[in-house]
Amino acid sequence: MVYISLAIGIGMLSVLLLYFGLRMVLRTGWLLGFIRGCCASAVIVMAVLVGLAAYDIYSYQQLNEPKVIATLSTRELAPQEFEVNVLFDNGQEQRFELKGDQWQVDARIIRWPEFGGLLRLKPGFRLDRISGRYYALGQERDSERSVHSLHDSLSVDIWALLQNNYRRLSLQRTTFGSATFMPMVDDGLYEISLSANGLAAKPLNEKASEALNQWR
Repeated sequence: MVYISLAIGIGMLSVLLLYFGLRMVLRTGWLLGFIRGCCASAVIVMAVLVGLAAYDIYSYQQLNEPKVIATLSTRELAPQEFEVNVLFDNGQEQRFELKGDQWQVDARIIRWPEFGGLLRLKPGFRLDRISGRYYALGQERDSERSVHSLHDSLSVDIWALLQNNYRRLSLQRTTFGSATFMPMVDDGLYEISLSANGLAAKPLNEKASEALNQWR
């Protein structure tokens, strides 16, 4: 609820900026009209950017405790080609084709070490992408890669902004990413969980467990 409330608050700021921008545009005047028009355009652009930032924040979920966030199943289509089905904890489902010997899921996690206690902001997370990996280093370097986004940011990417500017804003360890990977096998089933320490995955059926033991 914290990230939803934060997104709503920023969205309301966007609407307020948009209101003042349009109000300035609709006012009449000659010399001041041009200046108002320039200022109004800047305010409207800012309102749109703030609105997009609110939408991006809305895509994050608050991490209160370790939780299972998705289950993943794999089906072999051809050697080193798999169909991967991801079922998220909210009931949504996505299907992808991956090349390689392993699947890998990356997540974006936002931490607020400086402001967390003051604003009671707990870490927020969002699954970022899924990709295929090869066991052999040569294949990993030279073979065709398959990477799919699990969530696309619009033009305002809060995670990227924090990642690029945390030193300037004195936000030490503000953001970090996390990844987990497992071997792909025909009829494999896996569980993906997330805690404050990052992503973790474990096999849920015998075929996935056998593939993991062989890989180790």
